[in-house]
Amino acid sequence: MQPLVKVCPLCHRTISSTTTWCEHCGRNLPQARRKRRSYRGRRNPNDYEIVADGSKFGIICRGEIKVRGIGLETARILVEALNSRRPYRKR
Repeated sequence: MQPLVKVCPLCHRTISSTTTWCEHCGRNLPQARRKRRSYRGRRNPNDYEIVADGSKFGIICRGEIKVRGIGLETARILVEALNSRRPYRKR
C-alpha cells in the first residue's frame, strides 16, 4: 500500500502522493525512474554454445551448427567473443 502523502524533495513539505508538481513551491517533481532490467544470468536466445563434435568441438546458435571441428580452447575463445557483443581483442 502506498502512502497518502510524500515529501517534496525540493522544498521538503508534505504533499499528496499522486501529484506531479509541488503545491507549495510550484516546481515539477522528479519522476521515479524505472529500473533497467538486467539480463545477466539469463540466457539470450542468440547465445552461442559449445557442443561435442566427435573428438573435436563445434559451436551452435539457435540449434544450428555454425562451426565444427575445432579444439576446445579455440571454441571457448570464439564463444566468449561472440557472446560478449563487443570486438574481440587478442590477449
